[in-house]
Amino acid sequence: MAWLTRGDEVLASVERRHRGYPDGKVAVIVRDRPLLLHAPLRGTVDVAWCLPEDGDGVEVRRLLTLGPRLPAYPGWGPPVVIVAAGGAFERWRLKVGDHLSVRGG
Repeated sequence: MAWLTRGDEVLASVERRHRGYPDGKVAVIVRDRPLLLHAPLRGTVDVAWCLPEDGDGVEVRRLLTLGPRLPAYPGWGPPVVIVAAGGAFERWRLKVGDHLSVRGG
């Protein structure tokens, strides 16, 4: 299993995929260059747009919480998107400028 980390701090389990939402098995989904994002029919999702850094890391450039059924258009912005269950970023105290990486898996 892979893990999303900030420095030595493990934030959550992670999976790379093109579709779907975080579930009980995985807390975070990493998507590369999505065309459109939207929240599930119920609940919210936290979205972080990130820029790749040297190695496997990314830098957080924009944060957003999407409500039920609301869309977000990444457009020409940062190419890596991290999606987590609503409220996760607040619990992790995630902020713009944080450096994250995926380890393992």
